[in-house]
Amino acid sequence: MIGLNVSPLIRDNGSLQIGIGSLGNGIASSLIMRHKDNKAYTQVLSALNISGGYADLIEKIGGTGTFKKGLYGATEMLVDVFIELYKNGILKRKVYDHAGVQKLLNEKIMGETITPQIFDIFMDHHIIHERLTKADFRLLMKYGVIKGPLEYMDGCLICKGISFPADLREEQTREMLTLHLGDRLQEGVVCHPLCQDRCRLN
Repeated sequence: MIGLNVSPLIRDNGSLQIGIGSLGNGIASSLIMRHKDNKAYTQVLSALNISGGYADLIEKIGGTGTFKKGLYGATEMLVDVFIELYKNGILKRKVYDHAGVQKLLNEKIMGETITPQIFDIFMDHHIIHERLTKADFRLLMKYGVIKGPLEYMDGCLICKGISFPADLREEQTREMLTLHLGDRLQEGVVCHPLCQDRCRLN
């Protein structure tokens, strides 16, 4: 019952931290019912006067709908309930280990799908420079903004033996990078064990 009462206080696109034991299991089971059988879930909330008795609180901080954007998990260890939430399509909100990139996603300035505009967005928000440094190049490669075969050497980008200035103001450089754009951002994680290395469930 505690798990059922907690479940509508969790908002879609939020974060979840639960521990080991029956309470965590109860919360996870209720969230799975909410997502997989929403009609039955809302009927149970109504029958037990949870949705009616706490309507204002649910509207303010939670919800009773399915998890379209999903949740991000934080835990001291990867317990079974997080695996079940992942398998049932709830644990799917990806988080990135770069504050600037994550802020752009949170503020919906950009999405996870990569477009040619991402270079200007990154420059406008001081994530990369107009004249790419080696660190800028590594960042773009790491997050899948661009993909190989590309190399960075002495202030130039090397593509199949051809050298381009590592300068985003140069039209030929932009055209070459556009041909090597990735599809979606990489390195996002859906669950982060707080005392261990990240776990990449995706």
